[in-house]
Amino acid sequence: MVIEKRQLYVLLVVVVLSCTLVRDANADSVPKALIDTPGKTIDFSQFLGIGAQLEWFNATVVQKQIDYLKAINVSWIRVDVHFDQLVPSQGNYQWGKIDATLQVAKNNNMNVIVFVAGTARWLSTYYDNNTYNLTFTDTWPPSNSTLYGEILVTMNARYPFVKYWELWNEMNLVPAFWAPTYNPTAYYSLFAEVKRVFTLYNIQDKLIPGSMGYYGNTDVQDQNMIYDLVSAGNPYKNSICSYHPYTEYPEGGPTQLPDSMYGNRNTTAYLNYVLKSQASVSQIWATEWGWSTHDVSELTQAQNTLKRLLMDTINGLDKTFLFTTSDLDARASSLRDQKYGIVDLNLQPKPVYTALKRLLITILSSSSIGPCKSELNFVGTDPNMVFISFTKLSTNTSMIAYWNANISAPTSTITVSGANISPSSKARVYQLTQDPNSDISSSSSSFFSLQVQHNIQIIEWPIKDDDSSASPTSSSSSSSSSSPPATSGSTTTTSSTSSTSTSTTTTTSSPTTSKSNDPDSPSNSSKNNTPILLLFFSFIGVLVFLI
Repeated sequence: MVIEKRQLYVLLVVVVLSCTLVRDANADSVPKALIDTPGKTIDFSQFLGIGAQLEWFNATVVQKQIDYLKAINVSWIRVDVHFDQLVPSQGNYQWGKIDATLQVAKNNNMNVIVFVAGTARWLSTYYDNNTYNLTFTDTWPPSNSTLYGEILVTMNARYPFVKYWELWNEMNLVPAFWAPTYNPTAYYSLFAEVKRVFTLYNIQDKLIPGSMGYYGNTDVQDQNMIYDLVSAGNPYKNSICSYHPYTEYPEGGPTQLPDSMYGNRNTTAYLNYVLKSQASVSQIWATEWGWSTHDVSELTQAQNTLKRLLMDTINGLDKTFLFTTSDLDARASSLRDQKYGIVDLNLQPKPVYTALKRLLITILSSSSIGPCKSELNFVGTDPNMVFISFTKLSTNTSMIAYWNANISAPTSTITVSGANISPSSKARVYQLTQDPNSDISSSSSSFFSLQVQHNIQIIEWPIKDDDSSASPTSSSSSSSSSSPPATSGSTTTTSSTSSTSTSTTTTTSSPTTSKSNDPDSPSNSSKNNTPILLLFFSFIGVLVFLI
């Protein structure tokens, strides 16, 4: 995954602009905290996947990487195969390394998605006539789409356990991943022919379109390749559409701007709504996102990852894939690309892995989550806050994940009512990337207060007094000064470790109610509507053109 700074800046401006369009289109749309709950049951063992660069490592290392994934119940992996390395010359298949690593995945019952990227010189449309002044790369499409499809069928015959074959990757990013120019019609023709070949072998359902970089946005004015492909023939009908929602922050754009948490939220909601209502897709996946520890600290990588993962539970996605399993060596195209892993090159877990394990295994106990069953009212929120409420299905307990998207915001006290914590039970506040947990014992069921800060926290209730199993063992890999615990009306609060004092401000606002919404409907995001979508993507093209 190669990203130019220019592309990142363009995306951030677009994300922030989407928020502005939504706000300006609705006179009564005042910036508010993001408060929502999943619209369906989320089984993280099927919802969360990860990119796995298996071809970089030998089978022994791959097994150790997969052991880490199995320990957090991740069973879906997305693997890349570069065509020019597999078939460097006609009829010359180099199966060896792919055989070894994919066999490890099969032996561990992993659900494997393979995206086949690029082509080899012998099958390429590349020609050097100085028209584009480009040297050969493997990103030029094949000169014979039928033969290309037959080679993929040969791969499927060798690896029938692969769940899906994804055709190409980020072909909207030109010329880095598709050469020489932006050409959705050419890609659709390639996909249609390869699917025709797959249909001859009755395996057409295993072929899916390639994933788009950055929500499908392009450097071409007014163009988004996902929408252009729908117009070209719609390869997504009754199939899967996937894209890569990379952003600078988990909520989207720069967090000092109003409505920052709606950047990713609104863009995803727009895209998913149109895909389901107009393109008739069966599933929508986010197949690549993450943060490199070349750009951010390891603790920030952990915080951002947990926030985005939980936000994806309310974004109407069917699967979401973190990038990537392991850090990479100098063969990676940039220093940034070397540092996206959840474990390092020495197979040591980074804080992001420890935090994921703490969330998925220790706190959620490998449980699925579902919509929140309570009508919660939040008082004292500000527009930078995020509250995601849900039910832990294995215990039927309620939970809220919460944080302030503003990096520099002081800790603020907000009040939550409607939780109904009985006097015989308590609530527990979990830290995700640091050690302390706090219990709230209440003699009142009317309300409790939360201390909201930039770091993500989760509160769970009701927890019985004798429920020692719900108290997780600290497994933090990195810590900062701990946050104040939540409080409740007539409460006694105990913490597993001491905490340092944090500046606290209390704000007041009208109560906001948590409701279970359909995240794919534009009405869920500040009364969004389709005309605004068209305006939104027109601005995308203008911005890309100007920048």
